[in-house]
Amino acid sequence: MNPIQYVLSFLFFRWKMDTLPGYTSDNGSDGLQNEGVASCVWIRLLLSKWYTLLVGMLLITGCAQHEDLIPGEEERMPVHFASALPASSATRTTNGGDHWVSGNDIGIFVKEADSSLAPETIIETYQNRRYRVRTSGNSNFATLYPYYPIDTIYFPNQKHIDFIAYYPYYVYLEVSETSPYYLMPLDSTRMMDQSGEYSRSVVDMLYSDNETNRYRAQKDSVRLSFIHVMSKLRINVIAGQGMQDTDFSRVNAKIWNVPYMTKLSIADGSLTNILTNASNKISMWRWDAPEVSYDATCEAILIPGTTPDRKVEFITEDAQSFTWSLDDSIVFEQGKIHIWDITIVNKSASGRSKQAHGSVASAADIQVVNYTITDREVGSAAEHPDLRR
Repeated sequence: MNPIQYVLSFLFFRWKMDTLPGYTSDNGSDGLQNEGVASCVWIRLLLSKWYTLLVGMLLITGCAQHEDLIPGEEERMPVHFASALPASSATRTTNGGDHWVSGNDIGIFVKEADSSLAPETIIETYQNRRYRVRTSGNSNFATLYPYYPIDTIYFPNQKHIDFIAYYPYYVYLEVSETSPYYLMPLDSTRMMDQSGEYSRSVVDMLYSDNETNRYRAQKDSVRLSFIHVMSKLRINVIAGQGMQDTDFSRVNAKIWNVPYMTKLSIADGSLTNILTNASNKISMWRWDAPEVSYDATCEAILIPGTTPDRKVEFITEDAQSFTWSLDDSIVFEQGKIHIWDITIVNKSASGRSKQAHGSVASAADIQVVNYTITDREVGSAAEHPDLRR
């Protein structure tokens, strides 16, 4: 009961006494003219000075307790989340592009402000809370809602907090007793076969830690801005000399000897436990329609870095195979799209072996595009070995 309720209660009982038969509060006596009424114990109690003293004490106690409360403490304030993807990301979500799609799920952690993520810094039990994206059509901006009501995150009353989020949501994170405490394993099966839409969406890991030092009094939404943790390779295939009659619309591309397994640290967005196997290959996704002026476009999401003896293999529908060995100096950069033009030629009619080559005669032929901003960055030109059949 708050102080206002105490006062209203007291006034209500006083009014009831004034309406009782045989009682008047201004007759100069004890207010009782009817002995039957006077015999009521509860009426005597209500009119006694002790009752008035009791109400006064309750008012004082209630006020003292109320002074310790922060305004609005009686109500929990849920956090309202929004999420943004860079407009030029062109990598992910279930449509394979740069937009959120309704149904994408995100994991959210809440920790004490200016602290490292650890079990002891987690606010309440807000770890790996599942939130779902809702958009009106495809958009790089979306609002987020708790997957279940129990996933709802509330602002604490007196603490400043930081938010960490990641995509795609993973139910069974690996939890360690030492740092880094929370790890999300990459789905290696999906990583090695990216020919399907779903596979691409679950291996394109995103990370957000931009919302820091937030507190209850702030009324604006918590807007999570995500960055791409992975790298991306896009290859545009050109049918060169002697290959004009070959249908490349159904070419299959595979990249060999690149990392296929890793774990995302939720604490800082870094990748750990990176594994590579020379016998493993990643099946690339082939666009339904290639980029303009090309015969095929294939791409794959890759773990950043470099490994020796990498190669890309192209297999045409009539089972012709072409292989290109990548220079060891090529580094797949985190948050970048690497765009290469590859020309496949057949010179067997002139007595030379069939071959294909990367057209990298100038800097314009190799592009490294930052897909977290809109600017296009041209990488340095390099001489690459021929693709040979």
